Amino acid sequence: MQITRLGHAMYRLISKTQKTYLIDPFFNLNPGFPPAYDNDDFYQSVDAVFLTHGHFDHTSGLAKLIEKKTRRDGRGAI
Repeated sequence: MQITRLGHAMYRLISKTQKTYLIDPFFNLNPGFPPAYDNDDFYQSVDAVFLTHGHFDHTSGLAKLIEKKTRRDGRGAI
């Protein structure tokens, strides 16, 4: 498994089967979130999300992730 820290509180895990998991999505206010990851390819690559708890710095990226993963016909891809 590949583990990448994406700034404060957020991690990306890539499994041996190439599934991508995101722990605690925190994008916009995260000073350590690498700008290179802020693109549609990254958001589309996420297969599942895990939340450790409900604080904003662990959950505030959920809306952005859902928006990026929702198809234009309105049916969610998550």
